[in-house]
Amino acid sequence: MQKIVWPTFWKLLIVTLVCSILVLLLMLRTNGISKTTNSQSSSIARGENTHSSSSVRHKTSDSNKTTTKPNNTYKVTGVTSGDKLRITNGNYSHSIKLLLVQAPTTKFKAESKRALDKLVMGQQVTLQYDANADENLPYVYLNHELIQTKLLEQGDVILKGANTTEKHYQEMRSAQDAAEKDTKGVWSYAGFVNENGYSDN
Repeated sequence: MQKIVWPTFWKLLIVTLVCSILVLLLMLRTNGISKTTNSQSSSIARGENTHSSSSVRHKTSDSNKTTTKPNNTYKVTGVTSGDKLRITNGNYSHSIKLLLVQAPTTKFKAESKRALDKLVMGQQVTLQYDANADENLPYVYLNHELIQTKLLEQGDVILKGANTTEKHYQEMRSAQDAAEKDTKGVWSYAGFVNENGYSDN
């Protein structure tokens, strides 16, 4: 049987074709793996984004649950001290402290509490907050009158933690100065109030 002798040209052509086919197959395989990887990465990313979005919605929901109130008007159902109230609206019930004022906790304590009780107990009050303020520390209004100012005028509380940048500072400061001048309430006790608050609190 006579052997077939392949010319060099045909040998080179066949080798080139085989190599081309192998390279093409390798490229297709690599491309397929890349697509699969990208698809998996996209799926993971979508999953993470979905989870992240879900978490944000959940946090927002929790935040709304904490801070959203029925409306801005509440009934005062309790007075626990000269600067603390309990308010309700439907099923919502919450304890608050009057912003920027402090009631005495030793002498004149009962009188301070009684003054606030007489002023707001059973009444409908409106709350107002400074930017980024704690929801437990509002300004409280009764018939459009600021409760803090009224108590300061009567000498039932003193300014505490206020500075000149506060929204109602000047109004409240003037009320306290008038009470001090007329020695009303806590100002009737010599030396009871000093620059740091109450002397024996």
